[in-house]
Amino acid sequence: MDFDRIFNVFSKRDRLPQENGIALTREFRVRAYVLWVRTFPKDFSRSGLSVGSPLWSDVRDKFLCSLGRIRLSAKAASSVQDDIDNFLDECSDDHFLDFIEFSFQSETIYHSSTPVRDLIAAVNTFFQEDDLPFFLTDFTHAEIGGAHPFGTHQIVTYPQIIRRDSEVLHQMAIAPALELLRGQAFGQANREFLNALEDYRKGDYGDCVTKCGSAYESVMKVIGEHKGWPKKDTARKLLDTVLGQTTLPTFLKEPLIQTAVIRNRLSTAHGAGTQPRNVEQHLAQYTINVTAAAILLLVQEVGR
Repeated sequence: MDFDRIFNVFSKRDRLPQENGIALTREFRVRAYVLWVRTFPKDFSRSGLSVGSPLWSDVRDKFLCSLGRIRLSAKAASSVQDDIDNFLDECSDDHFLDFIEFSFQSETIYHSSTPVRDLIAAVNTFFQEDDLPFFLTDFTHAEIGGAHPFGTHQIVTYPQIIRRDSEVLHQMAIAPALELLRGQAFGQANREFLNALEDYRKGDYGDCVTKCGSAYESVMKVIGEHKGWPKKDTARKLLDTVLGQTTLPTFLKEPLIQTAVIRNRLSTAHGAGTQPRNVEQHLAQYTINVTAAAILLLVQEVGR
């Protein structure tokens, strides 16, 4: 059991004050529960053997550890399944979102007949249907050697529920950028960008800007290594190499270097000296959006 992940689900992460009033709809909870029941049959016995999906007991164990309880619900329950059913019926919205994240931490879900990404897409459709400002990220993986439950791959980042502030920007830039970064080569950049989104959700805007800059540099380094271009160590030099090796017009240099400029001027990556640096929410949001757009442009350009 990975305790770091167990204690980093939705309810355990810090949030912005304006997020506290956001409530899940009853319809969202019902849709998600029905989807899980259809995909992962509940426990029942046949000839004395339990033939239900082990996902339910696995998720329950994670909840017991997270909450420090010996059972989840105060209601009488005759089975593990009854206990988690009672809990999901009465739990807070935060814990219901934990249920979704815990499910994707379970190895069982990756052996289901339903592709994991179909489940992720369904959850995001449910969020959109009820106009809920959340988005479930995809997972990323890396190739490894030797035997492993996931074959020759290991999960690097697990799906997490993040805040979606602007539907248009999210659909046009952030979501496509996350899809591009899902590839194995961009594992480090993906972690950095997801951490930037998480810092934004927590209100750590300086750290958010810092990690946007790190993700952008990581993407350019991966592109350069893949193409065999000369290695560079700063964002400006990396971008000069990209512009020199592609057909992108040079006048794009200034807009494409904005992520690095903002990081250098405003983030916590460098000492502030005698002047404190207070990064406000709208500047961090702009940095996320401009970083996602720049990543999309560069990756699509070199991939043509």
